[in-house]
Amino acid sequence: MQAGPNPLSFEQRTTRISFIQRLLNSKKINELCGHPGRAAAKLCQRLWLNCASIPLMRAPTQRRGELTRDKLLDTAEQLFARRGFDGVSIRDITSAAGVDVSLANYHFGSKERFFDAVIERRAEQMNTRRMAMLEDAVTKASPAQPSLEEVIGAFMWPVAEIMMDGGAGGRAYGALIAQVNTSPHMARAKMGQFFDPVVREFLNVLQRSLPHCGAAELYWSFHFLSGALTLSMAETGRIDALSNGLCKSEDLQSVFERMVPFCAAGFRAACRVRP
Repeated sequence: MQAGPNPLSFEQRTTRISFIQRLLNSKKINELCGHPGRAAAKLCQRLWLNCASIPLMRAPTQRRGELTRDKLLDTAEQLFARRGFDGVSIRDITSAAGVDVSLANYHFGSKERFFDAVIERRAEQMNTRRMAMLEDAVTKASPAQPSLEEVIGAFMWPVAEIMMDGGAGGRAYGALIAQVNTSPHMARAKMGQFFDPVVREFLNVLQRSLPHCGAAELYWSFHFLSGALTLSMAETGRIDALSNGLCKSEDLQSVFERMVPFCAAGFRAACRVRP
């Protein structure tokens, strides 16, 4: 049996579709297709068959496009985490991923939209998990309010899950968000865009759990929680040096087991509320 033609790449398909669409819209082809000559009729038939075959190829093409997009995001996540936004170009990413730069432009456009896509991918996962845990804590405590440990745990443990269960990508993402959250020119815009709506939901529940806490104390307490979380996400290794190896920044289970009660106690102290 004769082997079929090799499947077209994503770029080849895109180029062919664009070419055929331009050709069919041209005045010359319209004139030819209206001509009764045999050659013109065959040409028109082939063009229309090409167009008709395009939807049939869409599903596998879409799948390959998704795989390429994920590969680019995985690579960008690692590079941005190591070198920061300014230290990485789109060409750096595509070269490391072994992907043509035109595909990065197709999927993301600019470097900033590329960077946003890296943040958004796991932010959606994190935010969904945070809200599910928060709603569960509120429901179980009803009609009372959930404890501070439950609310703060619902905010922090999804971070730990992504970093511990997401492999190298999850840890790179933690380091990347730590960079963004401590960047004067990125923190307000990026954290505001991807995380603040969920943060405000947590602040509302924390306010109900601490009804006598002043607004300023509540916000300062969250600010300190965010700082502790950010430093832990960065996994700098400083505690390893200070403790002579007794404590390890990569031991995220130990980090989060201690950080949740520590931050809850901080909220109570700042708001002068006893357990």
